[in-house]
Amino acid sequence: MTSDNGRCPGQIKTTDGLTDKLLKRKARKIGYKERDYTVEPIDEQFFRRKIPFVETKKHNMGEGKIATIYSFNINDINDCQKFVTVGDRRDRQWHAVDYPIENSNGKRDYLTLYFDHLPCPNDIRSAIYITRIRAGIENRELSEQFICHNCCTRKHWTQIFENDEKDHPLEDYYLLVKDNICNCEGGLEKLKPDKNLDKIGKQAEQNGRAAES
Repeated sequence: MTSDNGRCPGQIKTTDGLTDKLLKRKARKIGYKERDYTVEPIDEQFFRRKIPFVETKKHNMGEGKIATIYSFNINDINDCQKFVTVGDRRDRQWHAVDYPIENSNGKRDYLTLYFDHLPCPNDIRSAIYITRIRAGIENRELSEQFICHNCCTRKHWTQIFENDEKDHPLEDYYLLVKDNICNCEGGLEKLKPDKNLDKIGKQAEQNGRAAES
């Protein structure tokens, strides 16, 4: 597991604060702690480092992608210790989700997502979008503030749904902010038929490593 400079999964290097606040809240809600990009599956890393683990569950994420969950004791991985927060049990089980991604060379890499509880498919999707939005903003592929192409109103991406009582998933935010539109004129419903984890934001996912430099 590589270091992420001590940042939590929702923390952005340069932001006005609203982005940090929303991504941290979403990460806390699902127990998402950290992520890593590697060319080696996490189970092979565990074997190599002689870290005890158990394959816990597999989830079909669509488009032929399988997310595999491995459970391990956090005390067995020193790299994880800095992400333990006040109130966390030091002996608790954590869960590493291996999610395959295609790199720029057409080969398979692995996005590994770390949770402090057993994640469901929606938790995994949320964590994936946290990484995509963070990488997109840090790589200047997404704008925190933009002029809506439909209504010409200046919006901050975190406030797209400010007048909506529904707690929208980050997937919905991403669908809109990537095209610089807010939810005026039913913008979200027009875009939803195109949403899937392979077609949306693949470039931001592939460029995740660049966000750490």
